[in-house]
Amino acid sequence: MKLVTLKTSVTFDDAVLPANECFVWSDGFVEGFQHQARHFITRCESLNGQYMQYRGQNLRGKSLLLWRTGGYGDLLFLTPLIRELKRRWPTSHITVACRPKYHMIFRRNADIAQVLSLPVALRTLEDHDYHLHFEGTVEKSTDSDLHAVDLFARHSGIQLNDRRLKFSLSAQDKRFGRERSEEHTSELQSH
Repeated sequence: MKLVTLKTSVTFDDAVLPANECFVWSDGFVEGFQHQARHFITRCESLNGQYMQYRGQNLRGKSLLLWRTGGYGDLLFLTPLIRELKRRWPTSHITVACRPKYHMIFRRNADIAQVLSLPVALRTLEDHDYHLHFEGTVEKSTDSDLHAVDLFARHSGIQLNDRRLKFSLSAQDKRFGRERSEEHTSELQSH
C-alpha cells in the first residue's frame, strides 16, 4: 500500500480528491496512476507505521477499517468475515471502503457502521484502531483449493463457522431484478 499526495484536485469515481491531502492507494493502482498521471502526484511512499494490521485482536470497543478494490463478488465474499467479527465483538465499529458503485453491497448491512469510498484519506486510517486491506489476497494466493471467503478469513486471522454471504436488497432493487427475470423468461419462452 502507498501513501499518495496530489498536487492538484483530481476527480476519481465521481469524487473530487483535494490537493495536498494524503490518500492510501493499492500498489497496483498507484503504478497505473503514476504511469498515466504522474504530474498530479507530489508525494508517493510506502504505508508503514500508520497501518495497524488486524490479525484477530479483540475488537471490543475498537474500530476496524476494511478495504478492497474488487468487484461485486470479492466484496460479497467479505460479508461472512464481517458478520463473524460483529458476532464476536458487537461493540466494534466496522468501516468498509470500496469503490462507490459497490456501496450498495454494504449500505443495508447492519454489521457495518460506515461505508466509505476509495481511496481512503490518511486521516481516516488514523481514526481507526486497526486496518485490514485485502489487495492481493486472492490474486497472490498459492492455495487454489480455498474459496475467496476462506482466503479473506485466513488473511484476517479469523476462523469462520458460517460462510453464507450477507446482503440485502432494497424494494427498488428487488423490483428491478424481478422485471429483468420476467423479461428473460418471456424471451426464452418465445424461442
